[in-house]
Order: sequence, then C-alpha cells, then structure tokens
Amino acid sequence: MKHRIKLHHISYAVRDTDKSIVSFRHIYPEVVMYKKKEPSQKVKITYLKAKDSKEMVELVEPYGKEGPVTSMLLTKTSLLYHTCYEVDDFDYFRSVFKKKGYFLITSPFLSNYEKNNWVCHFYDSRSGVIEIMGKKI
Repeated sequence: MKHRIKLHHISYAVRDTDKSIVSFRHIYPEVVMYKKKEPSQKVKITYLKAKDSKEMVELVEPYGKEGPVTSMLLTKTSLLYHTCYEVDDFDYFRSVFKKKGYFLITSPFLSNYEKNNWVCHFYDSRSGVIEIMGKKI
C-alpha cells in the first residue's frame, strides 16, 4: 500500500487574528474557519484560503496566559510557525518522522477543529516545525 502525504496548510503564529486577516485578504480572501479553540494547545485557529486553491493559511492566536504560541510572540506580532501535512495513516507517518530523526514536540492529540483527525508536531533543525494530521488506521 502506498501512503499519501500532502500539504494542508502553512501556519502563522499571530497576536491578532483580525489584523492578520486584513493583511492576508488580497491573497487569501476566504475565511474558512474563524477562531476555533484548540484547548489542548491553548490557541484559537483560523483558516484562510484563496478562491481557486485547496491549500490554506492557518492563523494561530494564543488564548490564556501560558501556551506554546504565547512565548513565541513575546517580541513579534507574527511569525511563520509550521507547515502541516495531511496524511492517510497517522501512525505510519508518525513513525516515519521519528525514524528520520525528527523530535516529537507535542504528544498526539485528537483535534478539536479537524474532527476525527489526530495531530502532532515535530521539530528538525533543518526544516523547523512540521505538523501531521490524519486518521488512525
């Protein structure tokens, strides 16, 4: 069986989702999802997309005092956060990334905003933060 992995979104950590929506409007005018809470990560997620594209931009705004994104934004108003790949077999690709030397930075969690999908984040010094998202088979 050949496994599938494809780009789902590029993510930006932002202090103010609404200001970022205005900034991206000329490229990504469609708001697909707006400030959906992901309690396990203490963030609110917004998806933007272009009219004729399936790929999206994700805006990740912290909520609450402590969270992984809060500390990233202490000196910046926004920054490139991660690249997310949608996978057809979550456990298979999780093991692939581990074998390739990526460091797991978030334990797998069932997404609140992408129903029935598992999510985790990896880090590698050569490629930064990578998110995978998919179903467990």
